[in-house]
Amino acid sequence: MDFDLTRLDTGQFESLVQALAHEVLGADLEVYGPGPDGGRDATINGSSIYPGLDAPWTGYIVVQAKFLQRPRNVEHDTAWFLGQVRSEMERWADSNIQRVRRGRFPDHLIFATNVALSAVSGSGGIDRFNKQVAKIVREKALPLQNWRVWHYKKICSLLELSDVRFAYSAFITPSDVLAEVIGHRKIQALSPEELGDAQGPRSARLRSALPLDFVARLGRERVAYTGESFADARRAITSNPESPIPAAASGNQEILESQILLHLPGRHDYYTHPAGISQIQPSANRIIVNLDQLPLAERKLELAAYTLDCILPVDRGSCHEMAIPGLRVIDISEEGAHFTLAGTSAEVILAGPTPDEWRALLEAHKAACLDSGGRPLWNGSQVELAAIEADQLDHHAGRVTSSHDAAWIGSGLLRRVALFHTTASPYSIRYWDNSNEWAFELDHHLDSPMDHDSFIKKLTDSSFGIPLKIILIECSCRSCHCDDHYDRQCRLILEHQDKARPGTLQLRFRSIGNHSFKLLEGIRHDLLDMGADHTWVDRVLPGIVADPAKGRSQRRTAMKHSHHVS
Repeated sequence: MDFDLTRLDTGQFESLVQALAHEVLGADLEVYGPGPDGGRDATINGSSIYPGLDAPWTGYIVVQAKFLQRPRNVEHDTAWFLGQVRSEMERWADSNIQRVRRGRFPDHLIFATNVALSAVSGSGGIDRFNKQVAKIVREKALPLQNWRVWHYKKICSLLELSDVRFAYSAFITPSDVLAEVIGHRKIQALSPEELGDAQGPRSARLRSALPLDFVARLGRERVAYTGESFADARRAITSNPESPIPAAASGNQEILESQILLHLPGRHDYYTHPAGISQIQPSANRIIVNLDQLPLAERKLELAAYTLDCILPVDRGSCHEMAIPGLRVIDISEEGAHFTLAGTSAEVILAGPTPDEWRALLEAHKAACLDSGGRPLWNGSQVELAAIEADQLDHHAGRVTSSHDAAWIGSGLLRRVALFHTTASPYSIRYWDNSNEWAFELDHHLDSPMDHDSFIKKLTDSSFGIPLKIILIECSCRSCHCDDHYDRQCRLILEHQDKARPGTLQLRFRSIGNHSFKLLEGIRHDLLDMGADHTWVDRVLPGIVADPAKGRSQRRTAMKHSHHVS
């Protein structure tokens, strides 16, 4: 089947190639938005089943898109494409340009183009491409192991086997249009009587009416928000297509989720994912939060143990430093450790360690509390607040009330926490609340773009996002010509679209000047040591070389002096 790719523009074609690469190369693919991309539209680092199980590529794979807006004829178009390839290869061979000095040379390279290349042996465009790349690799002594071209016919064949085509209405065929319209009409034809509760007739009818391609498309979008696997996201969409990311079902659920997020140690330390959360699985009445686990056996449970220390309430004879008053451990299961607030049905499940590991961590934490003269308060059988817990809540009654009123912010962000990893490019995220305002600082490397527009677009998406609106923008990222030694900041403040809901969200996108490069060498070492994806680290810390001598201890000292609390 042929598709008219010329209806796209350059940006749409790049997005299409990224979507296809995501399916072909794997879910760990990193994609790059508009702007200088260092010769990369998408990358993946590690093992891939491409181009086949008999000889899979392993290492750093780079995908580059080359789009010709007005194709003329085979000879002209082929010459244009080969010229683009020659230019890119020569840039990869130039040790003086930034992509080589600060980047990483690919082990494998894929060029994707809408140009139709002839398959004629010897003289066709495909063979000419292979000969040209091989010659440059040989002459320049480049360490490139493999290369491929996804030309027009190849892309059409990939689209024919993929539901990616449904996301690009500019080139879908009449039969695809018909299928999409029929799917919409089935949903629209449901009567009001059939629109029952989420578990009743409506959901069943919606599941049967929703085209599988729509489910796949929504599933891929949900992954960007939650970080979960595509299979889990697709199952969640299928079971509840009306709410791609459901809101917390109650105020108590919002409060519990916001308090968990607020007290996680990842809010003021460096981990491989935002707040130390690798993925979440949200449903209306509970949420599963997967914590990062470190690759070294002796440090595997470090974050989980640190988390228990930060969230569990302990009576130490003072109403201060109580962590989360009323937090209770109600179960340990294969899903993880189950937490609630005393006297409520709210539930947060922290996942990662095995059930036996959670039990051992809780026993160790209990023993440490008792040894230091404390009294653990987190036993699930204690359904009422302890006196000291009630005292703390009373002592800070005004702040507690304001914090609870704005809990929808923390809950909403926890349910979309992966956006800080998939859509933004900060190497560090710190956050806190100040009564009814949540504030986030996203620190970016000087050469990593502060693309707050894309982040806000995702965060406020009408289907997947939070119903927020911007009330203040102070932007310096586009117009500033500051000395690179100095930090720059763009600040945005958002509030609920319903003004009756109290609370604001402040986002500070900061570009950190080159005065911090020595510290960043230690941060890069720490992130890689904790198992961070190499491609992600390259994206958020371009050109920084890891230095163990500037690692964990110096990092914590610097953070102690730079962390904001209000």
